[in-house]
Amino acid sequence: MSDEKLWNERYQTNEYLYSDRPNEFLKEFYANEKQKLEVLVPGDGDGRNGLWLASLGHEVTAFDYSAVAVEKANERAKKAGLQYK
Repeated sequence: MSDEKLWNERYQTNEYLYSDRPNEFLKEFYANEKQKLEVLVPGDGDGRNGLWLASLGHEVTAFDYSAVAVEKANERAKKAGLQYK
């Protein structure tokens, strides 16, 4: 099985694969940042980190190996009214 197929299957569920909350280190690092930043989030899965950063007003570019995960993240961003690419 290819890595892409494996990750797409993992993200196929309606559940969040890791959580819907951002990584604790990321929260500590960015929580008090007043300046709006351009942030690259590689391997963002279904968007838990990138969407949180976007909700703080940062300009986020995120990507993941799984097209299924990216689609889920984009849907979440759209529902939340967030700019997320």
